[in-house]
Amino acid sequence: MVKGEETVKGIVISCFPQGEYGKRLLLLTDKYGKITVFATGAARQGSKIIGACRPFTCGEFTLCEGKGAKNLHGIKVIESFEGIPLNPDTAFYGSYLLEVADHFAREGMTEQDAKNMLNLIYVALDALSEHLLPPMLIRRIYELRILVQEGTYTLGPEDEDNESSLQWQYVIRSPLSRLFSQEVWKEADAGSFIVNVAHLFNREVPQKFNSAEYL
Repeated sequence: MVKGEETVKGIVISCFPQGEYGKRLLLLTDKYGKITVFATGAARQGSKIIGACRPFTCGEFTLCEGKGAKNLHGIKVIESFEGIPLNPDTAFYGSYLLEVADHFAREGMTEQDAKNMLNLIYVALDALSEHLLPPMLIRRIYELRILVQEGTYTLGPEDEDNESSLQWQYVIRSPLSRLFSQEVWKEADAGSFIVNVAHLFNREVPQKFNSAEYL
């Protein structure tokens, strides 16, 4: 590794052209939270990183300090989730998950908060990519869990006797590895849960997300 370089785990939230051949990436990382990274020459023919400079790419990013921002020197892709944007059933839902992560993520997050958010978006995108659950249910599970993780919502439903409330408690308390478990959700009637989370999220997060208009 070149002096001054470091490697962080992260996911590409968005990507834009920068100059003639460069790319400007918005990353959610496990160390710094949300940061902007410049990939000089990424769009040149023969570039080794151009294929990974796109939303949904999750991997290990080798960075070094530049003038006012970090520069990207290399990417070791862990998961590209390349099927998500190619499938009409998942493309807008995937974009929505990234938009919500962008809304809550910030530069200078604690490493633990950054890791929690990165892990959450990863398991949500994995569930969407693998078609583990209906996309709308994945969306609502993700919304409730991110509200809880970010401290926006700290209460549980008052009545824990009905199925929706039990599902609610499951999302709040379960480990991320089980959050989108088919065993738990496949036979469940999640209609009331979906409606209740939608009301909560719209109340707590009044911002309009571009991709939500297509869901």
